[in-house]
Amino acid sequence: KGFDNVEKDVIEKADYTLARCAMEKGNTQKAIAVFSNIASKNENRLGAECQYLVAYLYYTKEEFDSSTTAIITVKNDFPSHDYFLAKSFILLADIYTKKEEYINAKGILNTIIENYEGEDLVTLAESKIEKIVELEEAKTLELEEIKRTQEDTIQHNEN
Repeated sequence: KGFDNVEKDVIEKADYTLARCAMEKGNTQKAIAVFSNIASKNENRLGAECQYLVAYLYYTKEEFDSSTTAIITVKNDFPSHDYFLAKSFILLADIYTKKEEYINAKGILNTIIENYEGEDLVTLAESKIEKIVELEEAKTLELEEIKRTQEDTIQHNEN
C-alpha cells in the first residue's frame, strides 16, 4: 500500500534496473521473468527493449525455440519500434546461423540491409553476412575433404 502513490514509470525503471542487474550477474531466469513482465505491460520503447532482451537471454541459453517465440512477440506486439524489431531479426539470423541455416540467415540480414535506416544495425548485418560466407566456405571445404577421404577409402578397399 505504501507504493500506491509511486508513479508507474518509477516502478518500471526500478524493475528494469533489477532485471539488468540480474542479467549482468548471470541470473537469466530472474532477468527473463522481470523483462517479460515489463514488456507485457508496455507498448512503448521500454516494452520493445525488454521483449528483445527476453529473446536475447533465451538465445544465450541456446533455447532457440523460446528465443524465436520472443522474437515473434517483438514483431507482433512492437511493430512500430524499428530499432528493436531490426535487432530481433538480427538475433533470429544468429539463431539460423547456429543451426547452419545460412540461406535463411542471409535472407533476414539482407532484408535489414535493404530496409532498415540505421547505419549501426546495417553495418552489423553486413558483418554478420561476411561471417556467414566464411562459415559456408569452411563447411564446403570440410565436405570436400570428407568426400575425398571417402573416395580414397573406396579406392584403397578396391585395391
